[in-house]
Amino acid sequence: MEETPGLPTPPPAPAPTEPVQPVASQPPQPAAPPPPRKTSTVLLLVVFGILLLAALGAGAFYLGQTSQPVPTPVPSPISFLPSPTPEAMMEDDLSNWQTYQVNGTPYAFKYPPEAVVSGAGDWTFFMINGATLQHMYSGNKGNQNLEQFVQNYQVWNQAPTQSPLQVDAKEQITINGILGYKVKSGVQTYYFLQYDQTGEVVVFHYETVDSATEAIFIQIISTLEFVESQVGGSEEQGADLGNIGYTLPATWKAEIQGDSLLLTADGGGYFSIKVYNYPGTGRREYFCQVTGDICVPETYFTVMNIGNISGYKADGLDNSGGGPVYFGAKGDKFYIINSYSPPAPSEFANTYQQVLDSFVF
Repeated sequence: MEETPGLPTPPPAPAPTEPVQPVASQPPQPAAPPPPRKTSTVLLLVVFGILLLAALGAGAFYLGQTSQPVPTPVPSPISFLPSPTPEAMMEDDLSNWQTYQVNGTPYAFKYPPEAVVSGAGDWTFFMINGATLQHMYSGNKGNQNLEQFVQNYQVWNQAPTQSPLQVDAKEQITINGILGYKVKSGVQTYYFLQYDQTGEVVVFHYETVDSATEAIFIQIISTLEFVESQVGGSEEQGADLGNIGYTLPATWKAEIQGDSLLLTADGGGYFSIKVYNYPGTGRREYFCQVTGDICVPETYFTVMNIGNISGYKADGLDNSGGGPVYFGAKGDKFYIINSYSPPAPSEFANTYQQVLDSFVF
């Protein structure tokens, strides 16, 4: 394009600008929201805290109910009662108990009515609850104190022979003012009680038993008393004993004690003779019938002469502490001769056969 001469160049057009409105005509700006009130916030926090505490408490209660540990059971205490002493047991009512006393012996004791009694005289057995309490009367052992008597006491072993009592434990006791010893020997328990005025010794013993039965045995022993001797035996039996002939060494002595003729050697050892009416049955059978439980399967008999009669010697008897028993019959009379021999050497061991051979029934 060609320029036209002489014409001026127009100035550039000004940049467009926004129209400026007057202040009064500007639209009003929205006001800022007022700050929150402090009291509303605190109230919300308090309400929230209460709800939170309530929720926590409810949760803890629920957990406590569902997960409460099971308490460990506490066992009831067990009372261990000491073994009753004879003195304490004497307080029991014994009004229905029976009294045991052998004619001519200076002692007596009581036993319950349910006891099954066997044997006779100074060698008896009391069976209670299937267990047996044995009782033996030694006669007058005034020439031995009780310590010596226990040391010399003889028991049967399985041979059968006699041997001294094995003392595992020994303690001194007193029952009703009677001094004695309680001795443990294996499974056996012995009570030795001696009358201090005359020297008589009463022996009780039993094997290991249950505590209830042992308490009854102790109660029986606790009733022992030394009393005035009874005049013993019938006139007929006394005459029978008096009609027995014998020859004694100078070291022996003889006396009738109740229903027994007692022949005693110095230093211990004796024969004790009793007389029974004989029904004429077998002699061994009648012997076991009269003496009770001392005849056991191990008992054996040896035929022998006893003075002027034919009889038997019985060994292997259940008569702990006693020796062989000799027996025989003549007419309607039956003679049983118990023996006791202290450990050899002794006067009895040296001369007993001489005395046996001298008997005249």
